[in-house]
Amino acid sequence: MSDYGNFPVWHTEADLYMIDLSTGEHHPLEQANSAGATDSYHSWSSNSRWIVFGSRRTDGLYTRPYIAYIDTTGNSAKPFLLPKKTRSFTPAL
Repeated sequence: MSDYGNFPVWHTEADLYMIDLSTGEHHPLEQANSAGATDSYHSWSSNSRWIVFGSRRTDGLYTRPYIAYIDTTGNSAKPFLLPKKTRSFTPAL
């Protein structure tokens, strides 16, 4: 429990959903979401066909950026991990 004593601050599962604003219908992005891992903090591309979001699906500890394509019907393709230049997060000394 949080310091507030009535609700958790963090949850191990968080999924991405699409909502049709004209009808109110919603559905999960099943190809993008991962079972049992946190998928959150999304951002759209300027053409509204791609999203980048944070996910802990790799190891459950660290959030990494994933990219997924969103088709014209609002469904997602399987996401891929954004490649890094180096394996380390710290510069070599």
